[in-house]
Amino acid sequence: MNVIVENAPSTRNKTNLGYQITFEIKNPNGRMGISYGSEGDATLAYKNHKIGTGKFPKLDQDDDSLKNFKLGLKDTKKALPEDVEMSIDQDIKGKKHVSLSIKIDIPIKMNVLGGLSYGVRKSMLFVLSR
Repeated sequence: MNVIVENAPSTRNKTNLGYQITFEIKNPNGRMGISYGSEGDATLAYKNHKIGTGKFPKLDQDDDSLKNFKLGLKDTKKALPEDVEMSIDQDIKGKKHVSLSIKIDIPIKMNVLGGLSYGVRKSMLFVLSR
C-alpha cells in the first residue's frame, strides 16, 4: 500500500480545511473481489491526538487488481500539535517529517467466484511516514 497526504491544513494560516490522502491498494487474490462499504469511518492522528476525520468511500475492487482512491478528511478544528505544525511549515525545505496514523473501521465484503460472498467489519491501523 502506498499513501500520500496532500493539502495538510495549518492552524496558523487556516488556508485549508482538511486532508486528502491517496491510497494505492492491491488485491493479489485471483479468485476473490472485495467490496468496501460506505459506512466506514477514518481517523487521522498524531500520537493519539485526533487531527482529521471522515467517511471511507464505497469501493469495489476486482480480483487480482490494483486500485487508487482518495480519502478526504476534515480537520478537527483543534490546534495541531507543535511537531505537526513545524512539519507543515518546514516541509517545503524538507527538514521535518512526522509519522501519522490512520485508523479505518469499515465493512468489507468478499466476493468469491461462483457468486458466493461473505462480509466482515474490519478495523485497520496504518502508520504514515516518510
